[in-house]
Amino acid sequence: MAERQKFMQGFARGAVTGLCLAAAALVQAQPSASPSLGSGPWVFNTYEQQNMQVSVLARGLEHPFGLVFIPGTASEGNPLGDVLINERSGKVRLYRNGALLDAAVVDLSSVFPLQQLFDIELHPAFADNGLVYFTWIKQLPHPDGSDKLWASTALARGHWNGNSLEELEEVFVADAWSDNICGASSRLH
Repeated sequence: MAERQKFMQGFARGAVTGLCLAAAALVQAQPSASPSLGSGPWVFNTYEQQNMQVSVLARGLEHPFGLVFIPGTASEGNPLGDVLINERSGKVRLYRNGALLDAAVVDLSSVFPLQQLFDIELHPAFADNGLVYFTWIKQLPHPDGSDKLWASTALARGHWNGNSLEELEEVFVADAWSDNICGASSRLH
């Protein structure tokens, strides 16, 4: 009897495992279709404001994270003015005259050991000094010599000349090195 019971338990485990694997394969085989929102605009109600209208200004951004409006660039033909937009991959893109420019104004991943780019903010005296600040995940070789991730949050800045960022420099790195950045992000205020 004990032999039969062991056989049945093993058979049941095998059957359940097989069914789980088959279900997982079916789920992965299904195309994941995102619901279409249409072309907009859309109206939302939030805690701060009712009937807030939202429109798409640009498509083709790769995981945008932060943006800033450049003061003094708005005009009748360009009511928003210029907008700098960070993409998590490290590119900073420019929205100008109602369109997203094709080329990035800078790719910070080619300048810094960047794992992910996060927020962007203008210096309080931007009109006088043109400084733009960025937060990002800085990645360095792991101290144990392995290929594991070794990262911390960093702050960098550059000078906006009206068309690109120059004089890029790292100004702060948090002493919070870790091989786990799950959920990592940062904001500037």
